[in-house]
Amino acid sequence: MTPRNVEFKLNVLLLREGEMWIAQCLDYDIAAQGRTIAAAKQAFAHTFAGQVLVDVHNNVQPLQGFEQAPPEYWEKFKQADNGGAART
Repeated sequence: MTPRNVEFKLNVLLLREGEMWIAQCLDYDIAAQGRTIAAAKQAFAHTFAGQVLVDVHNNVQPLQGFEQAPPEYWEKFKQADNGGAART
């Protein structure tokens, strides 16, 4: 693949599970975790970018094999308040 600038517009849900924070991408079923929100965001950014780089290295369209996240994550995203926390 020829190098080029590519932009991704992503919806990412942040969830607390026990002592960990999960960053779950909704557009592509990719997730990462960290002990803080900032750590989860950073881990997600590295995971996402790493996957794109692997795909480009293998001469395939980035993220072509990834489906959207399961419906339950989309529902939690829709129910989230403006602060980003899911209502229970």
